[in-house]
Amino acid sequence: MKPLNSQNDLTPEERALRCETVYGPPVLTQEKIMAAMEDAALKTQITAEQTFFVYGPPAAPAFMPMQAQMQQAMQKQKSAAAGIWKCEKCGAENRSRFCTECGARKPEQPPCAVRAYQETDLPQMLAIWNEIVEAGNAFPQEEPLTPETAAAFFAAQTYTGAAEQDGRILGLYILHPNNVGRCGHICNASYAVAAECRGMHIGEQLVLDCMKQAKAHGFRILQFNAVVESNLHARHLYERLGFVQLGTIPNGFRMKSGEYVNICPYYKQL
Repeated sequence: MKPLNSQNDLTPEERALRCETVYGPPVLTQEKIMAAMEDAALKTQITAEQTFFVYGPPAAPAFMPMQAQMQQAMQKQKSAAAGIWKCEKCGAENRSRFCTECGARKPEQPPCAVRAYQETDLPQMLAIWNEIVEAGNAFPQEEPLTPETAAAFFAAQTYTGAAEQDGRILGLYILHPNNVGRCGHICNASYAVAAECRGMHIGEQLVLDCMKQAKAHGFRILQFNAVVESNLHARHLYERLGFVQLGTIPNGFRMKSGEYVNICPYYKQL
């Protein structure tokens, strides 16, 4: 064998022989290394020195393709575990159902129908509505509804829609005038989706149905008065559907924490 100080001149066979001399027979094959790298549960420790003696320097052509494959496999595993999807429109990776860069929706349709609410829906609607009121970061209302007040509240709207699937209410919206008299043709709406159903495009279906019902009830403009500036998912959805932001009202919304944040009014001609 060559002197130790000339290891850079060793052939792959000589490196393998030296590795066996120094460390004993190699116990890690390429397949085992791949499996260990892809399966985080194994947490096998592979030292750079062992890799060097078995496979040669990292820059060796035979090592680089394997390294790239390992990195790709690990990235795929991490992405799958985190529920990440790649937007076909802009290429951005996202965890939510809507792209945070361009607002595009993940290509998947929710199996639900939006219809007029029924009295039997009220208990589920009440729970969904109060969930958002209690969060204190989207609705202006501060007092939760009760079974008695909920019945009167939803009945008083121009139209109340519910997203239903197999008897389960996934979300709802209310539609009513935004003003009176000469501005009575402008309507307003609020949307609520159950926390466990967010990311399933329920909100988009609610808005689309709301626009249809608003036009059917004689309204000409749909306006949102107080969209919290940090509610990016809602804002991306509205903008994708053609709503126009009117500007920003500084400190127009008081969060449950007491902090004042900006709101962004939106409108769309129907």
